[in-house]
Amino acid sequence: MGKDIIKTMYDAYWDSYEEHLRRIGENPKNIPQRKSTIKKFFRYLCEFDDKPNFEDIKKVHIQHFLSVQEKICSPKTVNRYYSFLKDFFMYFNKENVNRNTIFEHWTYYKSPGTDFITISEEEVMDLYNIICSYPKSEQALRLKIAFLILTYTGCTKEELCSLNVYRKSENTGDVLNFIVLEDKKVYFGKKKRKSNKTVSREIPLSGFIVDKINEYITFIESEKGINFDIYPYLFPSTYDQVNGSVCRLKSDQITAAIKSIVRDSKIVKNKKVSFQAFRNAFIKKLIEDKVPLQLIKTLSGLDIGSMKRFLNIEQYEKDQKEEIMKSKHPFRTVFNKIE
Repeated sequence: MGKDIIKTMYDAYWDSYEEHLRRIGENPKNIPQRKSTIKKFFRYLCEFDDKPNFEDIKKVHIQHFLSVQEKICSPKTVNRYYSFLKDFFMYFNKENVNRNTIFEHWTYYKSPGTDFITISEEEVMDLYNIICSYPKSEQALRLKIAFLILTYTGCTKEELCSLNVYRKSENTGDVLNFIVLEDKKVYFGKKKRKSNKTVSREIPLSGFIVDKINEYITFIESEKGINFDIYPYLFPSTYDQVNGSVCRLKSDQITAAIKSIVRDSKIVKNKKVSFQAFRNAFIKKLIEDKVPLQLIKTLSGLDIGSMKRFLNIEQYEKDQKEEIMKSKHPFRTVFNKIE
């Protein structure tokens, strides 16, 4: 009985789909993989009591199939099953064979690396409130600035600790990482190994953060006598065993300060929160909000290889294209009227 159903459901539609794949230029090496996936799905359908006809297959059937595969296959394989099935059913949806909107507002992705630590909005708010509860001091203001920039930009520890701050852009010179208060922007630079050229990513800062930085600078200049026009380090230190001059604060002191607020938090203290956790959260939130991949790369500075840790790039870009063509097409109003 099962084989008859498979033959009826599978053979009746595969030839048409295969012809479609070849027509759009699908790599011939990928076609057998697609065929195997679809055949595997139809075999699974035979386990249902109602054994749905092709035109009656719904989202729940595919969800059940994927949940079973999650237990026996790698995340990468299950993601591929989803992608192949989606393309298959979207084709027949356009052909008005199966009119069920199976994949509308549904994106499936099983991350192959979900072991990285991140931090939630609630946890970020709790940590910030702890910082705000500290008495006003150089250390408390410095920690607040470090925390705000870290969560707002998703920068790395090295980028944060090496920041300079300038009032105007003409004063920046050839520094890699810096803030320009007049422009309300932060710049993170990176030198290419082969060409030695600097590639910078530019991130606008909120007026709130710029105001806090100005407040911090005013306090340091007043209390410590440090002139930021001469020593533009965002986190300066007057402790220098050699000659007592102003130098850049060591990164381990900022690390220790971040760890201290984590220990003081009741909801975060059991997590191994590091600088990377804030960066992970920043990138993850951009992905969840369906920000275009190129913009995520621009904001985070990640290359394609590093992005694979967070998402299935091919599937993400494909879903983005479909979303844009469906809900953000420049003539969507016209097409909504004529369809």
